Amino acid sequence: MADELKENKQPLVLIVDDTIKNLQLLGNLLKESSYKISAATNGRQAIEVAKQIQPDLILLDVMMPELDGFETCKILKSMPETKNIPVIFLTAKVEAEDIINGFKEGAVDYITKPFNSYELKARVQTHLELKMSKDLLNERLLQLKKEKNKLNTVLTGISDGVIVINNDLDIILFNPMASLLSGYLGEEAMDKKYTEILQFIPEQGSKDNNGDFIENAIISQKTQDLNIAQLLITKNNGKIPVKGSASPLNNEEGNVTGCVVVLRDISKEREIDKMKCEFVSIASHQLKTPLTGIKWMTELLMKQSLNSDQMEFAKGAHQSADRMVKLINELLDVSHIETGRKFDLKKEKVDIIKLLESILQDLSDNAQRKNVELLLDKEIPAEMIVDVDKSKTRQVFTNFIDNAIKYSKGKGKVTVGCRRENNEAIVFIKDNGIGIPQKQQERLFEKFFRADNAVLSETDGTGLGLYIAKAIVEAHNGSVWFESAENKGTTFYIKLLLK
Repeated sequence: MADELKENKQPLVLIVDDTIKNLQLLGNLLKESSYKISAATNGRQAIEVAKQIQPDLILLDVMMPELDGFETCKILKSMPETKNIPVIFLTAKVEAEDIINGFKEGAVDYITKPFNSYELKARVQTHLELKMSKDLLNERLLQLKKEKNKLNTVLTGISDGVIVINNDLDIILFNPMASLLSGYLGEEAMDKKYTEILQFIPEQGSKDNNGDFIENAIISQKTQDLNIAQLLITKNNGKIPVKGSASPLNNEEGNVTGCVVVLRDISKEREIDKMKCEFVSIASHQLKTPLTGIKWMTELLMKQSLNSDQMEFAKGAHQSADRMVKLINELLDVSHIETGRKFDLKKEKVDIIKLLESILQDLSDNAQRKNVELLLDKEIPAEMIVDVDKSKTRQVFTNFIDNAIKYSKGKGKVTVGCRRENNEAIVFIKDNGIGIPQKQQERLFEKFFRADNAVLSETDGTGLGLYIAKAIVEAHNGSVWFESAENKGTTFYIKLLLK
């Protein structure tokens, strides 16, 4: 993607610093990478220049007179013409509070002074490439939105399939869209039992066959929805994915006289969603290429004779690239979930006790750095064989155990165990960490959600890990739940079927 940046346009970087020597040094370094450079010596000048030239990235000094970097960034992010320009802070302030404050004001990154030229170039290039990908993604999504709006206009004009059924389960109304969906003309369907015309088969393991939801609406006197998509069998034995509902029809006395069925063809919606997810997948794969290059270069750097500061900078850049690769992989997993493909599981017989022991060994260094004790439950069995995708299951367990370590307090303890209940294995991960606030517990498995105390405790996180882990477990026909109390700890449970 670095080549694409050069081919498509010469990126423009605005450097803001009240020290002329810093402007000259930064400008000369970035010119080596063929970037166009503009400069400003104070916050107010930077705001005016940014509005006029619309740079691709802003390097913003924090410590400036009158209007400091934080306030300048806040103003830039409040203006529509500059709010989407990525800002990297240049700062000698490395306190966690200052860094958090910078990110709250809208910065995408920060570089500490004195800076390392390799780290500076790598971070600038990374964020320029991310901006290019984001702009491309927004453009494509806008195109998709326009196409979807056109499609919605057509669908609104045609309307949904509407069928009215009486208490004897006979069809008494069959609109043109219902005819189009089913292939039956109105006169063919009228006065026929609905089961002769509306034949459904489930897509995913449901027993809701032959339109049971319709009869249930009459019996229960409550609206019944097709919670999962059904395939409508057409007159010519075709199969159309539909969603819909059946609502009871009441007379003036309040008695149920039948029901109204509304069916909607979701084929086009699925096609659009697939296009969106495929684009996310393509964009994510493209992002991996420059990130791999950054990792390779930083690995080479770390093998050179660097002083301690230089080595720390190289390690930081390498770790940032690792985090980006992890985020990209999570986005790919999310796109798989949302297209209904879930995951391509390659099941095999796996001893999850050995798997847990291996993961604990892998995470032992992380635990030591956090001063957290990792323990296997004393009553854990010697062996527990399950039929699972080993790689995906490792991903699930690693996520829960790594989170337990991250959100543990100093001298914390994380206990991992497993027990058998009938024909199921239940793995648990227990910590005595910060816990989950009661009011936020129901949202824990939502995409991009992170509890307030988790964000304060560990700023690095995407909010995708638990969402993906739950989807993987459910793809194995398992389940996930937890028990938690704020400031007391959390226990996660993962239930899997035994072999």
